[in-house]
Amino acid sequence: MVWDGSTWNGWARAYFSKEQADELLRAYPELRGRYDPTGDRCIFPAHSEDPPYPHEADPSHTDTGFDPPDVYPCETVEVGGGVVKAYAIGSGSWVWRSG
Repeated sequence: MVWDGSTWNGWARAYFSKEQADELLRAYPELRGRYDPTGDRCIFPAHSEDPPYPHEADPSHTDTGFDPPDVYPCETVEVGGGVVKAYAIGSGSWVWRSG
């Protein structure tokens, strides 16, 4: 995990490398997250959705009565004087803590 020093409600806004994002997707299958290589992003369906998860096929589709998915595209982040490509999975909505 990398951190650029930014926070949300006092919690760290975490960023993950592609390898770390893949590990997170494998470690928490119950979140039903997936990597979308065509958009270089990680997608997590909203918890209110039940199969067949209509937003996974078309994230712009908003008239189903379901919440839209959480989508985390690859970003360029400045950390420690350098620049890294990372995914802000859960940043601004999930709570991450170090340790």
